Amino acid sequence: MSDQRPSPIIGPEGLSSPPQVGAQISAVEKKGDAATEALRREMLLEVRQITTLLSEWRIAHDAVHIAQQRALDAATAALTDKLSDMNEFRQQSRDREATFAVRETVDRSLEALATVINNEKADSRRRFEAIESKMNEMQTLLSREARTEGRPGQDLRTGQDATRQLIALALVVLGILVSVAIYLASTT
Repeated sequence: MSDQRPSPIIGPEGLSSPPQVGAQISAVEKKGDAATEALRREMLLEVRQITTLLSEWRIAHDAVHIAQQRALDAATAALTDKLSDMNEFRQQSRDREATFAVRETVDRSLEALATVINNEKADSRRRFEAIESKMNEMQTLLSREARTEGRPGQDLRTGQDATRQLIALALVVLGILVSVAIYLASTT
């Protein structure tokens, strides 16, 4: 039991504070306080550096966001303009298409015009045939008269002139009828 060695701070009589131990403790405390103060200053310096870096990062980051927003606004404006132009072009196309003829209507009009033209052709053929028949009859009559009067050359020439005049008259009438038919077909 007496193997216990006395502690330099705690003696056999209990706790004692010899003057050197107090000075040592005080020196250790001062060194600890100095180390703590140095550590505190170091930490404050690091916190300031981190705060400065964080502020710089925030400024740069905000600048990036501002630049991105400006780019987005510019792209949105350009897209809006492009869409507006496309809508205007689309409306112009619709307006232009409204003036176009509908295929079914054009087909019906062309069929009606073809029918009118075919009817006019048939009618013109009948008229020409009727005129030709009348001319043949007139020529036959004129030749009979020329034979009966005894002046075959002069009356025959007069009959040919009359025939030419009738043909010219028939062509004029036919031209007028075709012009009227074309005008009527174009107005319908």
